[in-house]
Amino acid sequence: MKRIFSLILAFCFVIFGGISVSAASVANNATAYPGGASSTSGIGVAVISSVSRYAIDVTFSQTEFTLNSLVWDVNNLDYILVQGQSFEATPINVTVTNYSDKPILAWGSATANTAVEIHSIEPTYTVDNKLTIPGVVPDGIANNTNGVNGKMAYYINVPAGWSPPSLSGNIVIGTVSVYLAKP
Repeated sequence: MKRIFSLILAFCFVIFGGISVSAASVANNATAYPGGASSTSGIGVAVISSVSRYAIDVTFSQTEFTLNSLVWDVNNLDYILVQGQSFEATPINVTVTNYSDKPILAWGSATANTAVEIHSIEPTYTVDNKLTIPGVVPDGIANNTNGVNGKMAYYINVPAGWSPPSLSGNIVIGTVSVYLAKP
């Protein structure tokens, strides 16, 4: 029995011990590199989904107007504004800055304080006419903090001959609102 096992073992060494592999036996389309040579390849990443985060700044140009002086009208027994002095010609400018990777919609509304006889405050963009502000496009600059700006304005409609109901202090002439949404 030992002899048979020894013969089988010797036969296996002859068959399997004689197989050798050399660099000359590589496949037809493979390249053999000499010692010390190297090869490079790019590594790609497949993005399955992304999460958008929204960051928006809303800045008002001014929310207070100063009337320098009033003049007493002896004929009408009322104060009137000095000629050329008005806040009607100066709109309230609003800058909406989008730092997000997606576009946003912006619009406004306003409510005039009719108790102080302001006719209306009208925004340039309303719920029926929304301002679209595109998202920021990555440009490869590290720590890029430039957003995309959109401009809106509110125009105050003051009646002819308007004078403030109070001679001192602040008077609220209306309220303006800015709304933001995803498209």
